Amino acid sequence: MSLSIKIKDYEPVGEHIEFIIEVSDKVTGESWRFRRRYSNLRDAHKQLKSLDNKVPEFPPKKIFGSKNPRFLQQRKTDLEAYFNEIVKLSNLMQNSFTKDFLKPKDATLLKMSPSTPTVPYRKPKQGPEIQNFVNQLNDVVSTKFFDLSAQPAPAEEDEVKRQMKIFEGISKNLKIADNSRIPEGSHINGDYYKSSVVKQAWLKKSLHHLTKVVNKRDTSELLISFK
Repeated sequence: MSLSIKIKDYEPVGEHIEFIIEVSDKVTGESWRFRRRYSNLRDAHKQLKSLDNKVPEFPPKKIFGSKNPRFLQQRKTDLEAYFNEIVKLSNLMQNSFTKDFLKPKDATLLKMSPSTPTVPYRKPKQGPEIQNFVNQLNDVVSTKFFDLSAQPAPAEEDEVKRQMKIFEGISKNLKIADNSRIPEGSHINGDYYKSSVVKQAWLKKSLHHLTKVVNKRDTSELLISFK
C-alpha cells in the first residue's frame, strides 16, 4: 500500500471544524475522501503512537483562536505533513487499525482503480525443430504403449456361447448316483438315491443320539456292525 494524503479543505460544522481528507493509492490509482474533526484525528494519533513509537508528534491543540482562518490554514498544512510521514512507516501501514483509519467505511470514492485489460491467450508458434521432436515423441509413445498387435485377440462371440451351453449341460440337474454314499437302515434313504443334492440333517441327529448311548454308564456292551 503506497498512499498520498492531502488535507483538501476545512469546513465549519456546528460548533466544530471538520477537515476534508483525500487519500490516493499510487499503486491502484484509486482515491477516496472522508471528513474528521481535529479531536478524532488526535485520538487516532494516540492509537498509532501505541503501535509504533516512530510516529511523529501530532499538531498541538490550541485553546484560543482555533477557528481563526489563518490558524486553520496552518493546521491544515501541519496535518497533511503529519499524515504523509505516517504512510512512510511500512510496519504501521500493515496494521489493520491504520488501514481502517485511512480508508474508513464512510469514505466517499472519488476514483476507482482502472480494470486490468484481459489479454487473450495465444498459442506460441512452434518452430520446425520442436514440431519434429513432438512427432518423434508421439511415434515412440504409440509404439511402446499402444501396440494393439501384441495383444491377444478376444474369443469369437459364437465360440463363447457354445462353451457356455456345454458347461450348462454338464452342471444341469446334478444327481447323486452312488449307493455307497447313502447309509443303510433308514426308510428315507431311498428317497435320497438319485435325487438332487440336499442337506441331510437326519445324519447329524442320528450321530448325536448314538453319542448319548455310548456315554451311558450302564451300557455293558455295544456292538456296531458296518456293512
